[in-house]
Amino acid sequence: SESSMSNDPSADSLTTSQKTTWLVHMLRTEYKPINKIAVDYLELLSNLTVVDYILDEGASPTPADFDSFHQSQKQIFSEVEHLHSLVTAMLMLEDNEKERAAVTLIIQQVLNNAVVRPFGITIF
Repeated sequence: SESSMSNDPSADSLTTSQKTTWLVHMLRTEYKPINKIAVDYLELLSNLTVVDYILDEGASPTPADFDSFHQSQKQIFSEVEHLHSLVTAMLMLEDNEKERAAVTLIIQQVLNNAVVRPFGITIF
């Protein structure tokens, strides 16, 4: 018997934002240490600074460094915001990991934008 996935013509037409990513898979897994690592990653992305971005703790960031950092951060946050089933995956986390994720800057942006554009987020 062939897999039902191979017979599904709509599977080929999914956009990148509709495909489940490694981060969503890590949030969804039942193996709790992997959930923790995924939330650690969200915290890391949220807590990066311009100094982390320029990779030189001794240097003073220039205005161009700040601009470049904020542009990169905006792009990364946007990518995460458009991950298919991200919110659903987060809802499946244990309460302590759900709380850790919810207070990250990146997830706060995802949720804030979902409220502003309620039809712009796919939950299921």
